[in-house]
Amino acid sequence: MQREELIRLFVIPLTTALFTTIILVVKDWIQKKGATKRNIAEKMLIDLYNYLFTISVKYEKLLIISTRDELYNVDENGKEYFIEVPYIEDSSLWTKAIDETAEMIYKNIHLIRYEDLIKWLEVVAGDQEEYVTEDIAIQKYRSYLNFLKQIKKSYGELYNDFHMSSRLRRKLRIKEIRKKKKNARKNPFYSRQEKKKERDRLNKIIRSIKKHK
Repeated sequence: MQREELIRLFVIPLTTALFTTIILVVKDWIQKKGATKRNIAEKMLIDLYNYLFTISVKYEKLLIISTRDELYNVDENGKEYFIEVPYIEDSSLWTKAIDETAEMIYKNIHLIRYEDLIKWLEVVAGDQEEYVTEDIAIQKYRSYLNFLKQIKKSYGELYNDFHMSSRLRRKLRIKEIRKKKKNARKNPFYSRQEKKKERDRLNKIIRSIKKHK
């Protein structure tokens, strides 16, 4: 048997089979990686960020840092100089909001984004102080408002990424089913009744996919 024939009979088919296997393995790995990423995004939304976003909407406009004029100097002519000083009218509302947030975060700390965790650590940075001055409290509340702003941003990104991915999956799934409908219609082994039955079954699946948006 000549060398060219050996290559044609054995080497080429083996190479093709190996190449095909590698492609399938890589494709499967990419699909699994994508599915894992979607599953994590879904868990982050359901178990943590939905709640944090709700807290931000619930409290954000109620949490107000007010200011008052405070005398800080009087010159030799008796002229008074004032400075605006921040203060909190109702600290219990802030405490309630922060406590609700802390409960959700510490219960699902593994699901929070790194940048959001950094913002949260800024909120609780002064909690270890032996004496919590008004300045420390004000800084904590300002950090909390920044945290809520960051949470709304992260929630929007996660929500859009997850639902965009879901829409794409639905679109691809519908395309796949329509291809099956086309193949069933051209199948010479199906009777007219069988073709109708298969078409109706696939149409039902498509309607179900479109319904669950």
